[in-house]
Amino acid sequence: MRTDFSLDDIAWPGGRIVFQWWCEARRGTSLPTRADFSPTILGRYLSGICLVTVPEAGGALRFRLAGTGIARALGWDPTGHALVDLPAAKPLVDRCCWAVEHRSPYLCCDQPLSVLGKGYLTHSSVVVPLADESGRVAILIGHVHFASSFSR
Repeated sequence: MRTDFSLDDIAWPGGRIVFQWWCEARRGTSLPTRADFSPTILGRYLSGICLVTVPEAGGALRFRLAGTGIARALGWDPTGHALVDLPAAKPLVDRCCWAVEHRSPYLCCDQPLSVLGKGYLTHSSVVVPLADESGRVAILIGHVHFASSFSR
């Protein structure tokens, strides 16, 4: 997980679009809100998006939406499920909790999907936090890119 990165460090278009939008939508030290985000900015890269809801007190981080590219790679649609429902979810949950606590984005690159029996695939993701009206981090937006390890 990288927490100090720039647009140039993100190797896939959908991730660059999300991160650039987030950087431009910030108001000084304030986070953008869900109302500020329009999925249409992603165009043909929309299938890699996910929205994760952050509960106010207790409860599990939960997929509000997972794009069709994510569902296809996983073999099931996690929309509506808690992040902990994913196989070997702890690293993902820990990264998302970090983004909430630090109110900052993170970048992960070339992580294997071997836990799903798909060792030939890797995924990279960028995740950005969004606030509600009170300023609390309420949603994480992520963009995930899948690549075949054979294509390297």
